[in-house]
This record gives sequence, structure tokens and C-alpha cells, in this order.
Amino acid sequence: MALTHRERFILHSSAILSAQAGTSKEMGKEIIDMIIKNRCRDLKDRKEINKLLDDIEEEIRLSSVLYKGDLL
Repeated sequence: MALTHRERFILHSSAILSAQAGTSKEMGKEIIDMIIKNRCRDLKDRKEINKLLDDIEEEIRLSSVLYKGDLL
């Protein structure tokens, strides 16, 4: 099974944004740009990328309770 470039972007961005707690926004942007350049070259539409990032950030924020405390 192969991931599409969009699925790869979601996977890598989710990991980066989840781990980014102590990282500056600018460093996060650089990492996202590296993901696009090296792993998701077919993603060209910046509006779609920004929308995906917004959706991923919101989902991480809303689901963070799942990864804290006794829920695991």
C-alpha cells in the first residue's frame, strides 16, 4: 500500500505539530516546507496545504485529552 502525497503530508505534519510544543512557529514552518519539498512534491496548492495544517492543528488540540492521563 502506498500513501498519496496528501496522506504523507498529513502523516508527517501531524507528527511534527504534535511534537512542536516547545518549538517556535518559524521552525515549524521550515520543517513543514522541508516535508513538502522532500516527501510531498505533488502538493503545490498553498491554500490546500494551509487548510490541511489548520485542520490538523484543530484535531490535535481537540483530541489532546486522549493522550493525557489515564485514557491510554
